[in-house]
Amino acid sequence: MCGILATVNVPFDQAALDSIRHRGPDASGISQIAVGKHLVTLGHQRLSILDVSPAGHQPMWACNRRFAIVYNGEIYNHQELRQTLAHADYRGHSDTETILHCLAERGIKSASEFNGIFAFCLLDAKERKLYVARDPFGVKPVYYRAEAGTVVVSSELRGIRQFFSDTLDPDGLAELLRLRYLPAPDTLFRNVRKLRPGHVAEIDLNAAAPRISEYPLPRPSDRGAPVRDRDEAIEQYSSLLKAAVRRQLLSDVEVGVLLSGGVDSALVATLAQRSVSYKLKAFTVGFSEADPADEIADAAETARVAGLEHHHVRIGFENFLQTLPAINWMIEDPLATTS
Repeated sequence: MCGILATVNVPFDQAALDSIRHRGPDASGISQIAVGKHLVTLGHQRLSILDVSPAGHQPMWACNRRFAIVYNGEIYNHQELRQTLAHADYRGHSDTETILHCLAERGIKSASEFNGIFAFCLLDAKERKLYVARDPFGVKPVYYRAEAGTVVVSSELRGIRQFFSDTLDPDGLAELLRLRYLPAPDTLFRNVRKLRPGHVAEIDLNAAAPRISEYPLPRPSDRGAPVRDRDEAIEQYSSLLKAAVRRQLLSDVEVGVLLSGGVDSALVATLAQRSVSYKLKAFTVGFSEADPADEIADAAETARVAGLEHHHVRIGFENFLQTLPAINWMIEDPLATTS
């Protein structure tokens, strides 16, 4: 998890970027550039996963200084993408650098080729465009606010609200109470939007005031062959699941697994352990009080069978009450789920 903060005509310093420091405490960076009549500031808080060296530092600029990116996420097929970019001059091996060169060479619509989870801001200084994009499932959050010639983009609401006081949106509150969550593009605030999954917000900086248009990324074509029978479906599902787990183990730091007592995490954990040469750590959270929902015993058995190094913690009702203020601060948007 990393944090992005990008603005048009709202300059900020490290103190403002620190509002999202918890998303990426390993490194931070700010770049500022005049684009036409506008001042663009890009900020990034980094959690180092791939290429922990300075070559993975953000904001990251392409060698020609035309394109810059701040990015949060992981692109599982970035090594395959690298092999298709003939003219890229790489300084490191991060997925950030891969997608920066891909976007610079093929344009913003090439983000539809990314197999992964992402939210990023891409600046094209020559065309005077700032692009904000979000992955098709909306795993990575990104919000933006545009008003009176200014734009602020952030991974979290607090990154935006530190610059502006905004009024509560009664329609957003009613929607939250009905659905128990707020789907994009709605938020609890009148002037803040959550970018829709699989969409781009294109900010045109050629005019006196930034102009924003939002549109979906192209959907990748379906390349799968039709399945003929049940056995073939099982084989294909097994192959795809194994490949997906292997891709998500790509890391320059140690990887762990969140393990419940259910089938889903048991499959993922077992396949992950079979794909690495070291003993994976697995983590389970259970309850101090007797509760049928406690899964520590089942998870421990899964870990034993799969050969995982298992760790667990127990929380009780008093722990929950003590932690609730911190949980509310972290999630920002109210979320009515038993998890």
